[in-house]
Amino acid sequence: MQLKLIMKYLIAGLFCLLFHKLSYGQILNVDRENEDADLQKSYWLLSASLDKDKQVQDIQDISVYVENIQLLGVPGYGITTMFQYDATISGSSEVQNEGFLQLRYRDLDMRKISADPFVQYQWNGLWGMDKRILYGANARLRIFDTEGEDSYFGFGLFRQLEEWTGTDGTVNDDQWRVNCNLKIATRITDKLDFVNQLYYQIPFNLSKVNFDYRLYNYSEVVYEIDDQFQVGFNVDVFYNNLPLGDIEKLMYGYGFNFRVLL
Repeated sequence: MQLKLIMKYLIAGLFCLLFHKLSYGQILNVDRENEDADLQKSYWLLSASLDKDKQVQDIQDISVYVENIQLLGVPGYGITTMFQYDATISGSSEVQNEGFLQLRYRDLDMRKISADPFVQYQWNGLWGMDKRILYGANARLRIFDTEGEDSYFGFGLFRQLEEWTGTDGTVNDDQWRVNCNLKIATRITDKLDFVNQLYYQIPFNLSKVNFDYRLYNYSEVVYEIDDQFQVGFNVDVFYNNLPLGDIEKLMYGYGFNFRVLL
């Protein structure tokens, strides 16, 4: 790898290290691809799967992901809508039910610095998270953006309103958090993209910084079959030092997906 490219990635990494004691933000799926600046029209992205295992009771896994970018009259800005729903059903019982709905007003990788306000509703029955409502905004800084690769750093503030149900009853968490995220994307070949997103989150109340923090990393490889169809593989790791509900501090997962661009 060329020295110039190595230096770019080192600089991008330093941005997150510099804000380690100051920041983190909302754990969101954002900026997966590295070609937003090339968008000429609004689009829909659909991804869905249905798996069924025949046992004593049928087990069904349902997963749906929908994304839309609606271009606005202001050049280079758009409204991003993302919806995800995952469920596991065993017989007539629902084992898992989780998802989120997010709206963002964002720059499409055309400005050095831009505002990035968002709002999100989320739930996860398996974790015991009845609801999580988030709203806030980031300042988004372009570190570099060249042919086939880019990196963006986000820093901001958001409010979280959470309700959890566990063995100790219902717990509510209402607080402001500081937001820091770093995205790096590179085009490996003409058809293959890699993107990595790192998120770090702490309370705005600095007295809680040392014990109430969250760290999340999402990595994905996307293969473009043609202009309309894509397949991908992702790995994610989530660490929550002060979890609510009946969940572990460290969780990880991986998955395959198939996408259709409309």
